[in-house]
Amino acid sequence: MQQGRTQLDADWDESTGTMSRHLETFTHDVVGKVRAPGNNFRLGKRLSGKTLRYDFSIRHGRYDVDGIPCENMDDVTFTNQPYPPLSQIPKHGGTYIAYLDAWERELTVPDDSNLSEVALTGLDTVGRSVTVWQVKILPLATKDGVPSPKRADGILKTRLSTVKPRLRFRNKPRDTTGTSTGTATWPQGGEKATLMPPDGILHHYAPLALLEFSSSGIPSIVRDYRRASKIH
Repeated sequence: MQQGRTQLDADWDESTGTMSRHLETFTHDVVGKVRAPGNNFRLGKRLSGKTLRYDFSIRHGRYDVDGIPCENMDDVTFTNQPYPPLSQIPKHGGTYIAYLDAWERELTVPDDSNLSEVALTGLDTVGRSVTVWQVKILPLATKDGVPSPKRADGILKTRLSTVKPRLRFRNKPRDTTGTSTGTATWPQGGEKATLMPPDGILHHYAPLALLEFSSSGIPSIVRDYRRASKIH
């Protein structure tokens, strides 16, 4: 802070960004790439006593990946997580790496109308960001066997480095006359958007577990990667 100078939003934003980066780096250096206290983000085949088919449960809690805290406020399923991915579990058996994809995205009025400033007739002059996480699955070939935690992390880095995700809607909007944001048109009809990180956004990946689905769609946890100390 400099005396005699007008304080701008950019000054505070830069200070906050510097501190956030420091905390993320510090957490990564102290606890490692991943950290899942207790049973946080533990995957399972049951939810509320019901066995799931072509789905799996995600336990509530916090999971730190690359120093970024991802919070799940309630027990959910893969298909009913806060930000459901576009991909679905194929209707056949198979082995998959379940992994966490986290990134930081801009949050604007089209995302949440409560952010608009009534005193400025709905205008919004502040930039906001939010940490978004998705649990996704990556199919494994038979030759991959049962990867170690470090090997699973390497598979994610290798196979996901060529992915160029975009912002898409999970369901086709009923009304496409909404505000245009980049290449996506925000609907007015209340459609739930599936958030995909646009090109240029830094992804943070971490393997959660090795899943195997039977021919009837019932999942089993072959290996739990959440608290593996050898993922660096």
